[in-house]
Amino acid sequence: MLTGPETETAGQSLDTHVFTSTRLVNRPLAERDLPLYCSLYTDARIMRHIAAPLSQARAERAFWTSLKLMAAPAPTLLSWVITDKLTGEPLGIQGFSWAKASAHEATAHNKATADKKATAHKADARTNVRQDAARAEIGIMLLRSANGKLIPEEAMGALMQHGFDRLGLKRIDAQFAKRNLATERFVKKLGFCFDDASEFKADADTSDSRHCHMLAEHWFKREKVT
Repeated sequence: MLTGPETETAGQSLDTHVFTSTRLVNRPLAERDLPLYCSLYTDARIMRHIAAPLSQARAERAFWTSLKLMAAPAPTLLSWVITDKLTGEPLGIQGFSWAKASAHEATAHNKATADKKATAHKADARTNVRQDAARAEIGIMLLRSANGKLIPEEAMGALMQHGFDRLGLKRIDAQFAKRNLATERFVKKLGFCFDDASEFKADADTSDSRHCHMLAEHWFKREKVT
């Protein structure tokens, strides 16, 4: 069974919790994880169902951007490194991303929550407002060495539990390439409900994708993945 989230140190915010499952420890992405991040995003085989692999330089820029987004007052991205509980070996990265509010929505939000005494992060606040804090998209990337060990089911199951239990999520969305049959199998195993393709605009970003979701109320009713 999945274990509950555990804090790495007292006083951490919910967004930086370390959480565990039977075989895995998930810890927040940190500066020391640059080599892992780049090894994933520059690997053509790992990226084959996502996008063209990044160059080393682009992967490094994306990594530092990710850390910046995670450090924002209301982050639109949170990432965790999946590690082996026994050895500490990194196995991959997973996380949540939130759709950003439109410029109009962000302006309204900032006016409603403005604090005249607080000017820190002002620039980020204008552009880094979540459209819906209770709804996030989930994603996972694993090193090749982690394949074939049922790691995705366990890791993503733990992240979903964390999202619903500790981050206040009400809905988790997932999107993957239609040809990625391995992902289709494990999201079905986790109990995701598949969405009607007609609900999504048929464009270059979605025509070759499948969409599914899990609601908090459904997650807590089902048997947890071991």
